[in-house]
Amino acid sequence: MSRKTGRAIVASCALGAVAGAGILIYTIVAGGGGAAAQALPDAGKFRVGSQLGEERAGFSGRPMVMVFTSAIDSAAISACLLSPDVEALMGDFTGVLVEEAAEPDVESVLRARDDFQVVVRALNGSLLGGLRRGFTCADLAALLENVRKGITFIEKSPIYARLLESTEPIDVLKTEGKVAEAARYVELLKEFEGEGSAVAQAAEGALGK
Repeated sequence: MSRKTGRAIVASCALGAVAGAGILIYTIVAGGGGAAAQALPDAGKFRVGSQLGEERAGFSGRPMVMVFTSAIDSAAISACLLSPDVEALMGDFTGVLVEEAAEPDVESVLRARDDFQVVVRALNGSLLGGLRRGFTCADLAALLENVRKGITFIEKSPIYARLLESTEPIDVLKTEGKVAEAARYVELLKEFEGEGSAVAQAAEGALGK
């Protein structure tokens, strides 16, 4: 993923072989000590923190919908993000909540210059759209609908694609002693495929062996 946020965060779909088995693994490299503590709660399909958003977007291949807010107005924002109209459109996106005070450098130019409170970025970093402060739920739904019309292909990360076919990546990571990493991929798979999906249950079963 390439996105200029002014932070030392790099997310890459690295084509690295695991244990010589030729399994492609998605990796996260975080620098600069990570984001400050967040005081916001998650809201439906929106998770708090830009670094987590980068990870989830890189794994899923979906564009990021970043919403900037504060603890003071998070209740009103959350109500909008949890609305049926918005939630129905989030299947093709990764939702990210960013606490403005905790992460002032994320999208600082668009926030300061254009007063954007919502920023939609493609996986390659290109700007797909945005909304200024004072946006309504109808505005957000319309933006998502317009952006979604232009999405012709979503490229999942290599490990996501492999996990849809086999639990082999989980087995290999466990063999290497990387149980925590394997568990994280299982959690991501459960998020994007659903906890009750056959592939998520198979991966969780492989993790628990």
